[in-house]
Amino acid sequence: MATLANRSTAPDLGHSPAGAARVIIAEVRPHLNCGRYAIKRIVGERLLVAADILKEGHDTLAAEVRYRLLPNGAWQSEPMTYSYNEDEWSATIPLDTIGMVEYTVAAWTDRFASWAEELRRKVGAGVTVTSELLEGEALVRACAARATGADAARLADYADRLHAAEDGPAAVGIVLMPELATLASAVEARDDLTEYARPLRVKVDRERARFGAWYELFPRSQGKVPGKAATFNEAIDRLPAVRAMGFDVLYLTPIHPIGVTNRKGRNNTLVAAPGDPGSPWAVGNEHGGHDAVNP
Repeated sequence: MATLANRSTAPDLGHSPAGAARVIIAEVRPHLNCGRYAIKRIVGERLLVAADILKEGHDTLAAEVRYRLLPNGAWQSEPMTYSYNEDEWSATIPLDTIGMVEYTVAAWTDRFASWAEELRRKVGAGVTVTSELLEGEALVRACAARATGADAARLADYADRLHAAEDGPAAVGIVLMPELATLASAVEARDDLTEYARPLRVKVDRERARFGAWYELFPRSQGKVPGKAATFNEAIDRLPAVRAMGFDVLYLTPIHPIGVTNRKGRNNTLVAAPGDPGSPWAVGNEHGGHDAVNP
């Protein structure tokens, strides 16, 4: 995982430097209604992000998922892996914090990997690679100029070793060293970097948001004295029994004064008998309305 301290300014989908083959990000998944609404996940999960990425020609591409916690979290990134299945790339990102997370995909031509693959193929076919070695040396030296500290020194050393390589096979041996690819790819110019045009969002929620069994509780009906409305403290005494039945979410009915007009009786009869409390959803009597509490 990397933090994008200074996020690259990336063109929208389909915009690349003049004369350059375009990197196209055709679709990013998952999305809901093309990104109009946020998808939902649970905190602690990892979100699998996939994208269809392609470019004309034989260049090697690279891609990453970029994500941040809204409204102003720092951008971070995860490198994506090519799945060899119809130009699909994928990566997972952590969802460690409850809130809204924005994510998108960026892709570009991996110049070093493209050159290394071309060199490997030509050497394997017995083709003279003098010009390719010069090109590769210049590419690595340009990366060294952009790197800092020990990385710059290591890249400069690799460039010197490429310059001194006696033949193509010797150069391939240097190029295939994993450290060189890692160092070069981290700092090489991303001159055709393209970012997906529409950022997507995922709403990260607590575990209880995945599933909950709701119990509708009438607080005023939890008392032990017939005909007398209960208090909240009396209703609390009922909670262990509700939990024992397997419920984990409590839904309370209204506690405002119950209306009198057109009051219904027991079992939804149209005429209330004396002493029938009525429906808790009928609002208001002489004790107050929707903003009052039943005395």
